[in-house]
Amino acid sequence: MSVKPVNYKGKYIYYADYRDCRTEDEMLQTLEEFSNTLMAQPAKVPILNNFEGSSITKEFMIRLKTLGKQADSKMSKISAIGVKGLKNIFIQAYINFTGQDVRVFLTEAEAMEWLIK
Repeated sequence: MSVKPVNYKGKYIYYADYRDCRTEDEMLQTLEEFSNTLMAQPAKVPILNNFEGSSITKEFMIRLKTLGKQADSKMSKISAIGVKGLKNIFIQAYINFTGQDVRVFLTEAEAMEWLIK
């Protein structure tokens, strides 16, 4: 499964892993699964998105911004890894649209440490 809660130092982080997504449909399917998982949470949770090796498309960004607005009340902190080049522009567009504070990190460990603080 590409979406799962991960126990990191006794705290749960909700992890959306897009690394194995090779097509736009797989990216969108993971995004929908992640959105459904978030909306089912009773309280805000920290989020880690892993975009390493994946390709972000225009359609994915449109859906991400819509779902990001809808799930805003379910996310306490948002981090991302694997954001380089054009993905930086997409992440900035997401931040501008949703008003959410998304922090980009080079490694999973750095992102997780920030999320649990």
